[in-house]
Amino acid sequence: MPEPEVTVVASDVATARRLLGVVQPGTPTRAVLLGDAGDAAGLPAGRVVLAPGLAGQDPAAVGPGVAALVAGAGAVLLDSTQPGRDLAGWLSATADLPLVWQVDALRRTPDGGIEVERAVMGGSHRLTQRVPPGQPVIVLARPLPVEVEPGRPVVERSALSSGPSALEIVPLDPAAGGASRLAGARVVVSVGRGIGGRDQLGRYQRLADVTGAALGASRAAVDSGWLPFSHQVGQTGATVAPDLYLAFGISGAVQHLAGMRASKRVVAVNTDPDAPISRLADLVIVADAGAVADELLRRLEEGR
Repeated sequence: MPEPEVTVVASDVATARRLLGVVQPGTPTRAVLLGDAGDAAGLPAGRVVLAPGLAGQDPAAVGPGVAALVAGAGAVLLDSTQPGRDLAGWLSATADLPLVWQVDALRRTPDGGIEVERAVMGGSHRLTQRVPPGQPVIVLARPLPVEVEPGRPVVERSALSSGPSALEIVPLDPAAGGASRLAGARVVVSVGRGIGGRDQLGRYQRLADVTGAALGASRAAVDSGWLPFSHQVGQTGATVAPDLYLAFGISGAVQHLAGMRASKRVVAVNTDPDAPISRLADLVIVADAGAVADELLRRLEEGR
């Protein structure tokens, strides 16, 4: 009997590629791409299913079609963005399947079961969970930055479409823009409670725009209502691995460091030289976050 596929579900090719990087090489894989996901050529999966009719963020509208496409999969991987979490929860509840989260590695066991791993205790330890053979599982993944060899998948097309949605999409204010780019951003400008308040966000959004960065935030800033959850970096938010992580007014709680410790270069701007993030930073600037951001903006805009 053939080994059940591991199926990744994503709304864009870049996310699908990162999710496939979680799976141990040699495992039978399939990618289901929702909506207008782009060119699937080169994805490292055995099969790719294009589902342009399954678009939107309402799991009750998209879910039935996705459930039909992933039926028979040994594991279904989704990313840990809010739409991914919503869809994972819907699939888990409606199909009565177990759900595991924060997974960064998945492999098959010799007996046909599945093992998943994730970091715990601020990244200092690894937790392995085992799913018995024959038990499908929903997996929320937090991919680590890995190089994935391109593949030559068999591409299929699905005619399934989303049902009616009861959700109303309300545009956020300009300071919330760019959140969808966080996971794959090469530069992240991230803010914490040390910037002083929501009314200070404008300069950091402008800095992100000028540098082509994504705007991130600490849990403290999100809990204060300054930015939506989709901007949160950390153990309970997004995991990022940019070339440059600029942290303004972030002390560096363990759960925040767990979400950005894979950054290649970290610059921390804080009035406290002993803030925990300083131990991870390549460069620490002991100064007012707003003053540093304004000076950096001035120099960048002068150089244009």
